[in-house]
Amino acid sequence: MPPLFKRSLILIGALLAIVAFSIQANADTIKPTINLDHPVIIADSQSAVYLLVQFDIPKQVVDTTEPRPDLNLGMVIDRSGSMSDRGKMSYAIRAANKMVDQLQPTDHLSVVEYDDRISVLWPSTPVESPSMIKAKIEGLFPRGSTNLTGGMMRGVEEVMSAIDREKINRVILLSDGLANTGVTDPREIKRLVRESKQNGVTITTMGLGLDYNEDLMQMIAENAGGNYYFIENPDQMNAIFQNELGMLFATIAKDVRLYFKPSDVVKKVDVYGYLAKIEENRADIEMEDLFTGEKRSMVIRLEIMPEGEGKFDVGEFGLSYLDVDENEKKSYTSAIKVESTIDPEKVKEATNEDVVIEATLFEAEEYHNQQVRLYEEGDIKSAQSNIAGYVDELRVKNDLLGSVVIDKKIEALEMESDRMDWAEQSVSNKSYYLKQNKAQYYRAQKGKRGMYIMQEGDSDYMVQRLKKALTDKGFYNGEINEDFTPDLTDAIKEFQKSENLTVDGIAGPATLSALGLY
Repeated sequence: MPPLFKRSLILIGALLAIVAFSIQANADTIKPTINLDHPVIIADSQSAVYLLVQFDIPKQVVDTTEPRPDLNLGMVIDRSGSMSDRGKMSYAIRAANKMVDQLQPTDHLSVVEYDDRISVLWPSTPVESPSMIKAKIEGLFPRGSTNLTGGMMRGVEEVMSAIDREKINRVILLSDGLANTGVTDPREIKRLVRESKQNGVTITTMGLGLDYNEDLMQMIAENAGGNYYFIENPDQMNAIFQNELGMLFATIAKDVRLYFKPSDVVKKVDVYGYLAKIEENRADIEMEDLFTGEKRSMVIRLEIMPEGEGKFDVGEFGLSYLDVDENEKKSYTSAIKVESTIDPEKVKEATNEDVVIEATLFEAEEYHNQQVRLYEEGDIKSAQSNIAGYVDELRVKNDLLGSVVIDKKIEALEMESDRMDWAEQSVSNKSYYLKQNKAQYYRAQKGKRGMYIMQEGDSDYMVQRLKKALTDKGFYNGEINEDFTPDLTDAIKEFQKSENLTVDGIAGPATLSALGLY
């Protein structure tokens, strides 16, 4: 790897932002912004500059009577013995059958069931007999051990048998246990799922309960271009299946690929979130499909050494993707420029605090994740001490920025020591703690922070969980959907009053914890 680049697991929502910037499926609805935290820097001195790219793809209500992208879908369902716990299999059957009900005859569907044995419950065919498919699914019952890779790849084979570049080709893998038979080497699994993506089939993973390997399931989703979900309780399964299906229905761009090519003045690049393939002076990034309703942000850290004063190029973004509506390959490039000066006041005046805030959040997410990993390795004292010191630094920084979101991130970090102590009380506590934290980081590094902060204007399946929890406690009586509306703000304020919490109408860590959602 050239010294110019440092490969990192932090970038995420950032790169997607640039992607959406060039999507022209509906040019009037894509209004991206690209900004630097310091568009002006000191000449003849190395500076760290953060590039923020944001986009907002307006949400469109999916009308099932109107044409939408056809699906080529493979459901891969775990039927190992552990699926008998807490009625997991029954919930899985109901969620899968509801998904079948929403497909149309032009969609292809296959269903694979697996334990230590693997069989095709329903081969990939057009969904012309949904009742027959559901009858097959109804016959599932828990059985043996877990050949996760074998089941997953059999699902990929079924989708490949009906592969169509004009369709959305996706495997949905559900598992509640460890991959304990068949191929279990993570390196080989990674190779297989990357090959699947290269062949046009993406994979979404859904981990159910506390006994599966979250690192493996996240790795599969990340390398296979799909999504990852931590399903804490079986009764959440249907909502998560529906969230995934809704995203597939709303897909507007697939085969999304991005590159960043730095200029000679850039000495180092940190790409937050996405895995990048580095060859010479170029980073190539593959991203998951894009859909309507997405709000994403992306941060890239650049170390720049300008020579003399003036404006200069720092790099080029390039993008290609398949427009789903037009079934047409499109591409986009954009140059980024920075100005250098010897006047410190000019640098200060040009600072963009919105970008500073977003960059601070991305770095805070990464630091938080590092401490959770340190705890997982057994060094709880160092993790707790590091977080306490970092909170002090973050609080000083936010005294100048005044960001509500950073305040909520500080709140989350302040709760972490007690959460780690709680996790130490039992094996199940520790498993839940690690899965919940890693899922939070997985989403946050994509610019989706709904697992620790939600506020008016957000739209996310986590909002649906929030509404249900407030409904159960008698504080909300509106529609339970994914939109954070003013009436939800009012309900949160009333709940916060009842719990002696800060009354701000924002669902932050303390509020979510009081609702059992954090």
